[in-house]
Amino acid sequence: HVFDAVALAEPPDEPGAYFDADWPVEIAEGLGPCGEALSLLAGLAPGALSDAARVSALAQLVAIVAHAESVRARLTASVAGPAPADSREDWRVHEVAVASRCDVYIADRQVAFARDLAGRLAATQVALATGRVSFDQARTLSEAVAHLDDDLAKQVEEKVLRYSYRQDLALFKAAQVVPVLTIERV
Repeated sequence: HVFDAVALAEPPDEPGAYFDADWPVEIAEGLGPCGEALSLLAGLAPGALSDAARVSALAQLVAIVAHAESVRARLTASVAGPAPADSREDWRVHEVAVASRCDVYIADRQVAFARDLAGRLAATQVALATGRVSFDQARTLSEAVAHLDDDLAKQVEEKVLRYSYRQDLALFKAAQVVPVLTIERV
């Protein structure tokens, strides 16, 4: 069990006994972005880890946060439901605002993003859930294609997600410009 693994991550009392503090990081890496991996990482003493394990643990935590954000987006879309014909009648945004403890304008932005991921940007939702893109990358893509129809948005999404796993936010934003401009000219 994962909680047993965290308890076993403490060094043995015997002097000179071999102990590898990095092994919980390796186990968490094998689990992928999930609650069990978070439990393993939360129980670590970063100072006891090797440099490589600290970097790996941080990268894994970023993927776990992206996964949690994808769950949040799915729940937000579920609470909000489909967009009404008249945006002034979108009262579910207020429920999202209360649940998220935020301003209704921020909630409106969250709902638009969640609806995008639940609908026309479904591949981005999957990439976010698996940690291949960050929350910021997914939100940036959603905002970049907001003015495009669904088919064009999916074309941009396909081109941008191809290399997103190896791009920071600045490169990801730059990678969106060419597909958006190319599609808009056609």
